[in-house]
Amino acid sequence: MEENISNDKNQENKQEKIKSDSKRDSKKESNKPNNKKRKQLMKNIRFLIIKFLFIVLLFYITFFYLFGLTRMKNLAMKPSIEPGSLVLYYRLDKDYHVGDVVTFQKDGKRYVLRIVATQNQTVSLNMDGEFITSDGNEQHQTYFENIIPEGSNITYPYKVGNNQVFVVGDYRVETEDSRIFGAIDMDIIDGKVISLLQTKDI
Repeated sequence: MEENISNDKNQENKQEKIKSDSKRDSKKESNKPNNKKRKQLMKNIRFLIIKFLFIVLLFYITFFYLFGLTRMKNLAMKPSIEPGSLVLYYRLDKDYHVGDVVTFQKDGKRYVLRIVATQNQTVSLNMDGEFITSDGNEQHQTYFENIIPEGSNITYPYKVGNNQVFVVGDYRVETEDSRIFGAIDMDIIDGKVISLLQTKDI
C-alpha cells in the first residue's frame, strides 16, 4: 500500500517536472522574438550614432578645414559684395594674386578685401588716384576715387614686404584697409573668396 502511494507521488512529481520544463521551454521560445527585436534595435541605434558622427566629422572637415563661411557686415567691397551677403571662401589655396578677394582677421575684426599688390612689389599712386605697382601693372580704379584715408600714416611709394600683400576695399570712401594699417602677412589670411550667397534683410 505504502509502495503504491510512493509510486503515485513519484509519478505526480514527474508530471509536474515535465509541465515545469515545458513552461520554461515555451517561455524561452517566446523570448526569442523579443531578443531578436532588441538586438535589431541596438544595431539600428549603433548605425544611427555612427552615421551622425560621420556627418559631424564631414561637416567639420568641410567648414573648418576646406571652406569657411562669413557674412559681409560693411560697405568695404560694395558693389562687388553687398552688405549682408554670405561669403564662401576656400582655405587651402595659398597662391595669392593681384585681384584675389581674401578674408582675414586682424585685431579681432573680420575683413574681406581685394589684393592690389603682392610681396616685394612697390605701390604708388598716379595723378588719377589709381594704384600702380613696381612691375608696371596698373590697378585701375573701378568704382570710387582712390583717396588717402584720414589718419593714415602710410606713405607712397610703399614697399610690400616679403610674405605680405597690400589689400584694399572696392569701396574706397569708407573702408579700413592697407591704406590705414599697411600690408598684411599672408599667414593671417583665412582663404580666398570663391562664391557669394546674396541675402536680403527681412
